[in-house]
Formats: sequence, structure tokens, C-alpha cells
Amino acid sequence: LIVCFGTAGNYLLNMASLSKYVKLRTDSLEVMKHLKIIITFFGSVIAIELYSLIDVTMLTYTSSSSVVGYYSNASKIVKMLANTITGIGAVMLPRLSLHFAERKFDDVRVIVKNFFNATLTLSIPAAVGVGLLAKEIVILLFGMEFMPAVPTIIILSPLIVLMPLSGGVFGQLLLTSGNEKKYLLCVGTGAGLNCILNYVFIPIWQNNGAAFASVLTEGLVDLFMVIFSMKIIKIEIDKKEIAKTVCAAIFMAFLLIVLKIVCADIPVIFAVVIKVMSAMIIYFIVLCIMKQKFVVGIIQNIFVKRR
Repeated sequence: LIVCFGTAGNYLLNMASLSKYVKLRTDSLEVMKHLKIIITFFGSVIAIELYSLIDVTMLTYTSSSSVVGYYSNASKIVKMLANTITGIGAVMLPRLSLHFAERKFDDVRVIVKNFFNATLTLSIPAAVGVGLLAKEIVILLFGMEFMPAVPTIIILSPLIVLMPLSGGVFGQLLLTSGNEKKYLLCVGTGAGLNCILNYVFIPIWQNNGAAFASVLTEGLVDLFMVIFSMKIIKIEIDKKEIAKTVCAAIFMAFLLIVLKIVCADIPVIFAVVIKVMSAMIIYFIVLCIMKQKFVVGIIQNIFVKRR
């Protein structure tokens, strides 16, 4: 009920505010002109919903309710973080559309490159942290009876990196460049692959099988989008910056492993706080020492604004 009111209220407020900027007219509507694109977008939404829900549906019919519970809760944790990082890409959509319309392809390359680096900088440590702290997260949020969800979270943790790349970076690039059909092809293929992979792996590994199918599907969707995106515009991938991010994440992972031993006798909630804060600090420090561009840029912007 809260979600419904929140969503409806958001739309109503947007409609009320829209009149300040746009004059709405109904006498010159060209519905058929936009119908094809609308149907394409609608198909994409349906495909995404299918391959995000088919795993739970198939688990419901083939496994016990406890198995469904393990997977559902593990999936919620991982996808909450992934969707948060993906949401950052929403701000990129209007600017990319404008640059494509004005044929400013150099500006497009810069935006995509920066957003790609920013996405990896945020998602890689999040995935590593969730994977290493899966046990503590389950105990803290769900209790000891949900311990079978720990390996499921670990398997699903790569989605924190993969989903923002498909839904954020490369998905936005396809949509803003007028390649909605290619986007639909990618997510539609993903929906089909997810059905097949779930059919294969769920009977073998149950909730972990569904997790593996989801990660493999998302990885393939990312691959398809990268292939199509590279044909639209040459994306410069800064390997040095990615290496710095991975290196910082390794240092962070090592610290978390040490802290898991040191904090073994501390209450879970305090242990989680200590581990998360320590991991964030060491990750940030290592990136600063290595002068990673995204972090350095944020620091420079903060100091410029203060002046």
C-alpha cells in the first residue's frame, strides 16, 4: 500500500509540476508515430520482469517453501545494492540523449567512460564485501535458521557488478542512441536463457542453482550489450583505473578476512559495523594513494565547492 501511494503520488506531483515547463496539448497528438517505440519499451519491461521473477516462480513449483525463502531473501539483499548503484545511471540518460541528438560523440565517450569507472569503483567493493560478510548479514537480518542462504548470497554477489553495467552503463547507451530493438533483443534473450538455465540447475542445486543461473544470465546479457554498444560507439576502457580498483578491493578483502578472525567473539552487530567501516576506510585510502581518478575527482570537487 505504501509503495502504491508513493508511486502514484510521485506521478501526480510530476504531472502538476510539468505544466510549469511544458504546455500539454491534445489536438496534435501523433500516437502511431510513437507506438512502435512504446511497444518496444513495453516488451523490454516484460522481458526484464520475466527473467527477474522466473527463478522464484520455478523454485516455488520445484522446491520447498524454505528453499524459496532462502533464495528470495538472499536475492533481495544483493539486488537492493545492485539497484542502488544502477539508479545512479538514471542521471546519465538525459545528457546522453542530448549529446546523441547533437552528434557530440566525443562527449558521449567521456560520459560513458567516467560512468563506467564510477560504476566499477562502487560495485566491486560492494560485491566483495557482501560475499565476505554473507554469514554475518544472514545472522543479523534473518537469524541462524537462514544459514543455507549464505552460499546463495555469495553466488549472487557478482550481480552487484553485473546489473549496474547492463541496466546502467550499456543499457543506457543502447536506449539513448536509438537502439531500443537491440536492447529488447538483449533482455529478451536473457529471459529465455534464464528459463533454460533455471530448468537445468534448480533440480541439481535448488536455491544455489537459481543463483548460479541468475549470475550466468546477467553475465551473458552484459556481454551482448557490450558487443552492440561497441558497434555504436568506441568505448575507451581505462585498464589502469580498473586495476587500481581491483587492487584496492583485494586489500579490503584481506582486511575483512583478518577482522573475521579478530572479531570472532564480538556480538554480530558490532562486528559488522567494525568490518564495514574498516573496509570502507582502507578501500578509500588505497584508492587515494594510487590516485584513482574517480576518487581524486570527488575530492577535488569537494574542495572546490568549499572554496
